Amino acid sequence: MQALAQEQLKKAAEYAAAVSLSTGNKDIEARLGEALHSRGVDLKELLKEWDKSGDSILRKMDFRLQVRKLLLSAETSAIDALWSKLDTSRTGTCELKTVSKMLRLLMARAADVGVRADKTRAMARRHQERAEQAQHCLAAASMAEQAETRLARMRDSPPVDARLGALLLRKNAKDDLAKLLPVSRGEGSGSVSRNQFTTAVKTIGLQADAGELDELFAKLDEAATGTLEAAELKKALKHLMDAAGSADGEALKSAKFVSELRKSFKTSHTALLQAIVEDDIEAQRYREEAEARETDGKATAEAKATAPAAATADGRVGAGQRRRSV
Repeated sequence: MQALAQEQLKKAAEYAAAVSLSTGNKDIEARLGEALHSRGVDLKELLKEWDKSGDSILRKMDFRLQVRKLLLSAETSAIDALWSKLDTSRTGTCELKTVSKMLRLLMARAADVGVRADKTRAMARRHQERAEQAQHCLAAASMAEQAETRLARMRDSPPVDARLGALLLRKNAKDDLAKLLPVSRGEGSGSVSRNQFTTAVKTIGLQADAGELDELFAKLDEAATGTLEAAELKKALKHLMDAAGSADGEALKSAKFVSELRKSFKTSHTALLQAIVEDDIEAQRYREEAEARETDGKATAEAKATAPAAATADGRVGAGQRRRSV
């Protein structure tokens, strides 16, 4: 489970890095498109403001000025490089419809980048959440294991007074113990010594070491006289049987707690695995979209590269035909 959490954190970091890469180090085209898109600019109204002369023609210096209003930190060389893509004839002017076409394209690209960045951030958040879920499952499993260990200890090694009490609750065990104690038989000084008590409880089947028996007798000998008087013995017997009942009750509560923890872990683990499957499906869709964009980009670039050559070839053919006709 820890490995699963680490894997999800790694994926979250990868998506976060992808967001940083896609939103950092933008060229002027990306920055301009983002500025227009983020402000919700109405291009028709914007270009009316840019068209100072009212002739639908934009001059280079006006273009510089207007772009700087949108991008305060834009360098003149970058603005001029963008202008050169508009003013292909190098006249220093460009029709507004050409400018409008470029700006719309830049805004569309910015919108697409924004959508992709949002999707990437969402993927990063999803994997971060899965890592947290895995850690939660890990904690639940650890709690369940610890509770099971405590339950096993309670069942295998209950306190000595609970073990003796359980023996006394069995049929005839209490009577058997009474027969072994001189006080119960009306014999002796009316008290039970440590040795007499120890011998009696071992005789009815209590498995305990000397230390446990000494500790038990000390607990029952409230007056610390080294003997159990008749009244103390009666009280001690009740304490032993109550201890057995309490131990059984605690064991039942602990078993229920373990069951609830295991159920909680199973539910959380199942939900986590299902979420990871859904994330994998979404990640596959994300990769396919990225591959499709890359393919479209390459196709567009190839088309642009071949278009001038084709136009030149057509021009040469046309010129040759004109010469032959002459």
